[in-house]
Amino acid sequence: MSGQVGNNWVPLAGVSVLFVGGAVASLLAGDNTGAVAAYFVVATLVLILVAGPWLVRNPPAINANTGAYLVLAVVLELGALLGGSIGVLRGLGGWIVLGLGLVAYGLLERGRVMVTAGVFAVVAGVVAVVAHQTWLTLALQLLTAAVFALATGRLRHLLLSQRHATESVPAAAAG
Repeated sequence: MSGQVGNNWVPLAGVSVLFVGGAVASLLAGDNTGAVAAYFVVATLVLILVAGPWLVRNPPAINANTGAYLVLAVVLELGALLGGSIGVLRGLGGWIVLGLGLVAYGLLERGRVMVTAGVFAVVAGVVAVVAHQTWLTLALQLLTAAVFALATGRLRHLLLSQRHATESVPAAAAG
Protein backbone atom coordinates (compact mmCIF):
# COMPACT_ATOMS: atom_id res chain seq x y z
CA MET A 1 0.00 0.00 0.00
CA SER A 2 1.47 3.34 -0.93
CA GLY A 3 1.01 6.86 0.31
CA GLN A 4 0.19 6.03 3.93
CA VAL A 5 1.47 7.83 7.01
CA GLY A 6 1.57 4.38 8.66
CA ASN A 7 4.47 3.43 6.38
CA ASN A 8 6.67 5.51 8.70
CA TRP A 9 6.64 2.75 11.31
CA VAL A 10 10.00 1.29 10.23
CA PRO A 11 11.91 4.60 10.43
CA LEU A 12 10.30 5.26 13.83
CA ALA A 13 11.39 1.83 15.01
CA GLY A 14 14.89 2.83 13.92
CA VAL A 15 14.65 6.00 16.00
CA SER A 16 13.66 3.90 19.00
CA VAL A 17 16.72 1.69 18.52
CA LEU A 18 18.83 4.82 18.03
CA PHE A 19 17.82 6.09 21.47
CA VAL A 20 18.54 2.75 23.14
CA GLY A 21 21.98 2.96 21.56
CA GLY A 22 22.26 6.55 22.79
CA ALA A 23 21.61 5.38 26.32
CA VAL A 24 24.34 2.76 25.98
CA ALA A 25 26.71 5.34 24.47
CA SER A 26 26.03 7.74 27.34
CA LEU A 27 26.61 4.98 29.88
CA LEU A 28 29.87 3.82 28.30
CA ALA A 29 31.21 7.29 27.46
CA GLY A 30 30.79 8.79 30.91
CA ASP A 31 32.26 12.30 30.73
CA ASN A 32 33.44 11.88 27.12
CA THR A 33 30.71 13.96 25.50
CA GLY A 34 32.45 13.77 22.14
CA ALA A 35 31.72 10.05 21.95
CA VAL A 36 28.02 10.63 22.60
CA ALA A 37 27.91 13.38 19.98
CA ALA A 38 29.70 11.13 17.46
CA TYR A 39 27.22 8.34 18.18
CA PHE A 40 24.24 10.60 17.42
CA VAL A 41 25.82 11.89 14.20
CA VAL A 42 26.69 8.42 12.89
CA ALA A 43 23.45 6.82 14.08
CA THR A 44 21.36 9.59 12.50
CA LEU A 45 23.20 9.16 9.21
CA VAL A 46 22.67 5.38 9.31
CA LEU A 47 19.00 5.93 10.12
CA ILE A 48 18.58 8.25 7.12
CA LEU A 49 20.39 5.78 4.84
CA VAL A 50 18.26 2.85 6.04
CA ALA A 51 14.94 4.71 6.15
CA GLY A 52 15.38 6.20 2.68
CA PRO A 53 15.11 2.94 0.71
CA TRP A 54 12.26 1.73 2.95
CA LEU A 55 10.30 4.90 2.29
CA VAL A 56 10.98 4.67 -1.45
CA ARG A 57 9.50 1.15 -1.53
CA ASN A 58 6.76 1.97 1.00
CA PRO A 59 5.92 5.64 0.42
CA PRO A 60 4.70 7.74 3.32
CA ALA A 61 1.83 10.18 2.92
CA ILE A 62 4.17 12.74 1.29
CA ASN A 63 2.13 15.84 1.94
CA ALA A 64 4.97 18.13 0.85
CA ASN A 65 7.21 18.21 -2.20
CA THR A 66 10.21 15.88 -2.37
CA GLY A 67 12.61 18.78 -1.95
CA ALA A 68 11.22 19.53 1.52
CA TYR A 69 12.02 15.99 2.65
CA LEU A 70 15.54 16.13 1.20
CA VAL A 71 16.21 19.50 2.84
CA LEU A 72 14.93 18.10 6.15
CA ALA A 73 17.30 15.10 5.92
CA VAL A 74 20.31 17.34 5.20
CA VAL A 75 19.41 19.84 7.91
CA LEU A 76 18.85 16.99 10.37
CA GLU A 77 22.31 15.54 9.74
CA LEU A 78 24.03 18.94 9.83
CA GLY A 79 22.09 19.84 12.97
CA ALA A 80 23.15 16.62 14.66
CA LEU A 81 26.76 17.36 13.73
CA LEU A 82 26.66 20.96 14.90
CA GLY A 83 24.47 20.22 17.92
CA GLY A 84 26.98 17.64 19.09
CA SER A 85 29.84 20.10 18.84
CA ILE A 86 28.33 22.66 21.23
CA GLY A 87 30.07 22.04 24.53
CA VAL A 88 27.29 23.22 26.81
CA LEU A 89 24.96 20.56 25.35
CA ARG A 90 27.33 17.81 26.57
CA GLY A 91 27.10 15.88 23.32
CA LEU A 92 23.31 15.65 23.55
CA GLY A 93 22.56 18.30 20.93
CA GLY A 94 21.96 15.54 18.38
CA TRP A 95 19.16 14.20 20.58
CA ILE A 96 17.43 17.59 20.60
CA VAL A 97 17.99 18.13 16.87
CA LEU A 98 16.64 14.66 16.08
CA GLY A 99 13.52 15.43 18.10
CA LEU A 100 13.07 18.74 16.27
CA GLY A 101 13.58 16.97 12.94
CA LEU A 102 10.91 14.43 13.81
CA VAL A 103 8.51 17.20 14.77
CA ALA A 104 9.10 18.81 11.36
CA TYR A 105 8.76 15.45 9.59
CA GLY A 106 5.55 14.70 11.50
CA LEU A 107 4.16 18.07 10.43
CA LEU A 108 5.07 17.35 6.79
CA GLU A 109 3.42 13.95 7.02
CA ARG A 110 0.51 15.21 9.11
CA GLY A 111 1.26 12.46 11.59
CA ARG A 112 0.33 13.59 15.09
CA VAL A 113 1.95 10.60 16.74
CA MET A 114 5.31 11.54 15.15
CA VAL A 115 4.94 15.17 16.23
CA THR A 116 4.11 14.09 19.78
CA ALA A 117 7.06 11.69 19.98
CA GLY A 118 9.36 14.35 18.53
CA VAL A 119 8.23 16.95 21.06
CA PHE A 120 8.81 14.42 23.84
CA ALA A 121 12.34 13.82 22.53
CA VAL A 122 13.09 17.55 22.48
CA VAL A 123 11.79 18.10 26.01
CA ALA A 124 13.58 15.02 27.37
CA GLY A 125 16.81 16.09 25.67
CA VAL A 126 16.62 19.59 27.13
CA VAL A 127 15.91 18.16 30.60
CA ALA A 128 18.90 15.81 30.27
CA VAL A 129 21.18 18.70 29.26
CA VAL A 130 19.97 20.98 32.06
CA ALA A 131 19.99 18.29 34.78
CA HIS A 132 23.56 17.19 33.95
CA GLN A 133 23.04 13.81 35.66
CA THR A 134 24.27 10.66 33.91
CA TRP A 135 21.61 8.43 35.45
CA LEU A 136 18.85 10.83 34.40
CA THR A 137 20.24 11.05 30.86
CA LEU A 138 20.23 7.26 30.67
CA ALA A 139 16.67 7.03 32.02
CA LEU A 140 15.37 9.75 29.70
CA GLN A 141 16.97 8.16 26.63
CA LEU A 142 15.38 4.82 27.50
CA LEU A 143 12.05 6.55 28.11
CA THR A 144 12.38 8.36 24.77
CA ALA A 145 13.09 5.01 23.10
CA ALA A 146 9.92 3.61 24.72
CA VAL A 147 7.87 6.58 23.48
CA PHE A 148 9.13 5.98 19.94
CA ALA A 149 8.42 2.25 20.28
CA LEU A 150 4.82 3.10 21.23
CA ALA A 151 4.60 5.53 18.30
CA THR A 152 5.94 2.77 16.04
CA GLY A 153 3.23 0.42 17.26
CA ARG A 154 0.58 3.06 16.68
CA LEU A 155 1.72 3.70 13.11
CA ARG A 156 1.94 -0.02 12.39
CA HIS A 157 -1.59 -0.49 13.75
CA LEU A 158 -2.80 2.43 11.64
CA LEU A 159 -1.23 0.92 8.53
CA LEU A 160 -2.68 -2.54 9.14
CA SER A 161 -6.14 -1.21 9.99
CA GLN A 162 -6.18 0.90 6.80
CA ARG A 163 -5.01 -2.08 4.79
CA HIS A 164 -7.68 -4.29 6.40
CA ALA A 165 -10.39 -1.70 5.73
CA THR A 166 -9.36 -1.50 2.06
CA GLU A 167 -9.36 -5.28 1.66
CA SER A 168 -12.74 -5.73 3.36
CA VAL A 169 -14.56 -3.39 0.95
CA PRO A 170 -16.66 -5.50 -1.44
CA ALA A 171 -15.62 -5.33 -5.09
CA ALA A 172 -19.03 -3.93 -6.14
CA ALA A 173 -18.77 -1.09 -3.60
CA ALA A 174 -15.23 -0.26 -4.66
CA GLY A 175 -16.47 0.61 -8.05
